[in-house]
Amino acid sequence: MALDIITIGDVAVDTYCLVDHDEAQVLCDLDRTNCRICFDFADKIPVKEVFESVGGNAANTAVGFNRLGFKTSIWAVIGQDEAGSKALLSMEKEGIDLSNIVRNGKTNQTIAMVYRGERTLFVHHEQRDYRFKSPEPAKWIYLTSLASGGEVIVDDVVTYAHNNNSKIVFNPGTFQLRLGPNAYRPILKNAEIIIMNKDEAMQYLGIKKPDTEILLSNLLKLGPTIAVITDGKNGAYAATEHTGFFCSIVENKPVETTGAGDSFASGFVGAVMSGCDITEALKWGAANASSVVAQIGPQLGLLNIAQIKNSISSIKNSQTKEFTL
Repeated sequence: MALDIITIGDVAVDTYCLVDHDEAQVLCDLDRTNCRICFDFADKIPVKEVFESVGGNAANTAVGFNRLGFKTSIWAVIGQDEAGSKALLSMEKEGIDLSNIVRNGKTNQTIAMVYRGERTLFVHHEQRDYRFKSPEPAKWIYLTSLASGGEVIVDDVVTYAHNNNSKIVFNPGTFQLRLGPNAYRPILKNAEIIIMNKDEAMQYLGIKKPDTEILLSNLLKLGPTIAVITDGKNGAYAATEHTGFFCSIVENKPVETTGAGDSFASGFVGAVMSGCDITEALKWGAANASSVVAQIGPQLGLLNIAQIKNSISSIKNSQTKEFTL
């Protein structure tokens, strides 16, 4: 039986350090656009709680898709160390197919400093020798964050998609964003969906003006059928060739924001996989993200189908809109 979806990307072990309000401060420019978290130099900073979780976009979305009831596998290179074994055990407990995992080297690590509901990430990517070996057929491919050198698998992924009539979702990570569209051009031309946040879209496209409609139009010009842009507390947008859609957030008290993008993406894509229209898919994404930011880490709050449907019942028609590009 074919897989519903396979996620492709790096996996990390994340350590969250929750910093008390009195142990740091945030300094911003006068216009409040550039803010920095500040600690006393060369000091010992106490943290009130430490929490460990498996992370990385591919792992987070794999858990998200699996909880929505999709048969899910993950392709990733994970270290042969204790951290890697922990990551595998965590995903195995979620019921994710791990037959496409490659074990080599050390596991990626992330330190998240959580302060006043926001997190600052210190990310270490191990250097990888990426070699994509075609897994069993999957209806959908979710290609996301890979370290430097990940672009070598682009042609193999496209060939796999063509051979299996798979639809591609592209959610570029840090290194992929820095490379710009050219390095992943074959993916973009064959993608069904591209997803990123507003700041990432501006960086990726080299556009300084934060006009969401312009950003959506330019993402669509790269080749995807559907472009999706999330904008934090301001909601999320999606567009096809001529029509745009908007949905505001599902209100919730955030604890910290790690995994908000991944949870939105798994909700949105899961809805599209289920045959929902774009407005409904935006609602699924908003509900999933709202639940995740109310927990520590990127996976605890991920919802199942029943929970998603219960949550979106609170979204009013006035919270969504359709517009022309």
